[in-house]
Amino acid sequence: MNHQELVDIADLEIRLGAVDRRLMTRAQEESRGVQALANQIYWRLRADEIEEEAIRSKDGEIYLRDLKELLVAKRRKQRMRSSLIGWTWTITCFVSFAGIWIFYSLAGNASSRGGWEFYTYTIVALGCMVMTGVAFHFSRRSSRN
Repeated sequence: MNHQELVDIADLEIRLGAVDRRLMTRAQEESRGVQALANQIYWRLRADEIEEEAIRSKDGEIYLRDLKELLVAKRRKQRMRSSLIGWTWTITCFVSFAGIWIFYSLAGNASSRGGWEFYTYTIVALGCMVMTGVAFHFSRRSSRN
């Protein structure tokens, strides 16, 4: 059991947001609010705790392997979820863009006929325009994560 492996596990916990809240609170108190220092303190505290738990377990290597597998599975799940959310917003953006085109065309036809539907189609097209903007914003935001 290598100390660097334990620190890597603690770092992965931080990146996944799966930290031990008690240890992170203690680390933040010791660092006086400096996040980089809090992360380093958390690495040390969590590595020591993982080492103690591995020693207490019947087989430390199996314990570490299971802990790593759990964290890797969580990371894979987060990436899949992020990708799914990103694609959902991208599809929503394209569908809303198509809605703008369709409803403005319908509004133009209703306007040439002098029908009251012009206002309904225009309002729906404006709603599609807002939805396109929102979907575009969130699809770009999720692609950065």
